[in-house]
Amino acid sequence: MSRGDDAERAVRAGLGVLASIDELNHQRPGLDLAARAAVNTGEAVVALGSRPESGEALALGDVVNTAARLQTPPPRAV
Repeated sequence: MSRGDDAERAVRAGLGVLASIDELNHQRPGLDLAARAAVNTGEAVVALGSRPESGEALALGDVVNTAARLQTPPPRAV
């Protein structure tokens, strides 16, 4: 079920994850965690029966692949 503010909620969730990573690094010196985030909208196939707590997750589709590319850093110039 989609809502009118899905894209905004997704961006806020991504920013929240990044802020949490920064907070963990601040609380535990030397931890040095890093994360990237990207948001793309569209239709995807999502496995509702997956168990994220055990590392299971499934999302498929062009929208997922595009988001993965968006969050990948650009190649370094040599």
